Amino acid sequence: MRAILIIDMQNDFSDFGTLPVKKSLELANRISNLINSVKREQFKILASLDYHPINHVSFNQFPVHCVAKTKGSEHIEPLNNFDYDLIIKKGTKKNMDNFSCFYNGKRESKLKKYLTKNNITDIYVCGIALDICVEATIKDLIKNNYNVFLIEDLSIPLDLNYVLELDKLTKINSSKI
Repeated sequence: MRAILIIDMQNDFSDFGTLPVKKSLELANRISNLINSVKREQFKILASLDYHPINHVSFNQFPVHCVAKTKGSEHIEPLNNFDYDLIIKKGTKKNMDNFSCFYNGKRESKLKKYLTKNNITDIYVCGIALDICVEATIKDLIKNNYNVFLIEDLSIPLDLNYVLELDKLTKINSSKI
């Protein structure tokens, strides 16, 4: 079984958010097109959300962003109206940050249990920011022996010069899915 994992496509990371990633609004539309085209092919569609309490430790390093139950923590349109198979909230512990959606605090998130239960071995990852949360999630997936595919044309880094190079990572274009 295969899954598409969409990382942190949230309002606070949108072009006009508190921690903006350039071209994320355009990216949201392209990811939505991919979701609509593959759902018929029995892909599970998963998404992560940065979901911080007020006064979260990450606010020492980054502007306040993705505070739980605020508009900023919601998915960017049109991704906010999609019926995901699983949504993973991360960074919910006040004194601990998680870039990877594989963990929440020091414990594994519900992602691994879901992947195991649904016999998912191939995971296609996209979203923002490639150089932070997307990379951290990919590293944890590889470490846990999943087949990981980075959808390059549907992933954007904060640092536009960043290039992700990892062993056991396959890079593909969304047109190949």
